Amino acid sequence: MTLCEKLIDLRRKAGLSQEQMAQQLDVSRQAVSKWERGESLPDIALLPELSAAVTGYSGDSGMTLRLYLLSTGICRSEVTLPGVDQAKLGCVTADGKLYLLAHSTDAGWLILRWHYDAFPAQSETSCLVPYHDVPTAQEAASSRARADKLETTYGLDIRIGDEALAVQPWDYSFSGTAPADETDWTLEALDTLLRNFPEGFLSRLQSGWKSFSLCLVPKIQGTPASGSLASAQGLQFQQDDQCYVVLALAPMEDLRYTLFHEFSHLIDTQVMNRCSAYDDWTDLNPQEFAYSLDVNADMTPYKQYLTGTNRCFVDYYAMVNPAEDRARIFECAVNPGNGDMFTAPILQQKLRRICTGIREAFELEDRGEIFLWEQYLIRYGE
Repeated sequence: MTLCEKLIDLRRKAGLSQEQMAQQLDVSRQAVSKWERGESLPDIALLPELSAAVTGYSGDSGMTLRLYLLSTGICRSEVTLPGVDQAKLGCVTADGKLYLLAHSTDAGWLILRWHYDAFPAQSETSCLVPYHDVPTAQEAASSRARADKLETTYGLDIRIGDEALAVQPWDYSFSGTAPADETDWTLEALDTLLRNFPEGFLSRLQSGWKSFSLCLVPKIQGTPASGSLASAQGLQFQQDDQCYVVLALAPMEDLRYTLFHEFSHLIDTQVMNRCSAYDDWTDLNPQEFAYSLDVNADMTPYKQYLTGTNRCFVDYYAMVNPAEDRARIFECAVNPGNGDMFTAPILQQKLRRICTGIREAFELEDRGEIFLWEQYLIRYGE
């Protein structure tokens, strides 16, 4: 039994969904999914890479810190702290954050959080910020201004802070507080990701609803009585002709998967309303296959459809229903390093069907460029 098969077996024996396992391990659902697909390894295999040493020296411009990976001896990141004369290392976490106790002649002792993985190998004072569990009024206003700028650029209603937490579906709740830098990093990642959509795409994506809001929250938790997942990285729902896409604050790697996954569900609505690309979707699957409609169902009899040229699905979660099947394909299609996955004939056919549906529904047939989600399409005759 391979490691990924063993992980799936242990999770199912424990009666856990991918979301529930992710919550217990304090990782994203996408991370668990990658382990089970054999695309990455759990963090325990990466601990040698995460072992690091920090050196510091004072100069005229302040104290300069350098972080070296012990496994390679390479300087991973460097930052200068203006006005700081002392710094004490707190801890380094697996998600790329380093906590420091720094002394400034002006402000005294401050707790700083250095997100060294977000700003590798460069001197960036912006990646070192005072750490507050709750954003100050000034920090909250700065984050709101950043969100307002994105609203103007992309024509989206973006909610953060208390405004986002006030949105509550019946089966999930949004809670928690987060330092301002987590909100800002998420907004920065969101800006980068939204640039991948062609002009007019986001406007058409929102059509059909009275309003459309993108909400960024610290934590998404399920309501046990509703039968929902214990936690989630993202979701979309409708209330009174209003559409909401809710995303948990996350760095670029996780947000890329979650944003495109949730947008895929909205794309489904537009494609099914405007063309017939998805009408015979189930005909693309093996004849003996049937979607489970239960995220905890035992789908191991179909595990032969998760590897090699027989691969028809991204993972077991894609076997729940056609919408999740398409969403998992779409989120993988926009992420780097997934080209081999789409060499499997059926997955290639499914991806092509998705791309065709998007071009038809969003009136992009005459556009000559290759969109991000089309990067793994096989172009015959080229």
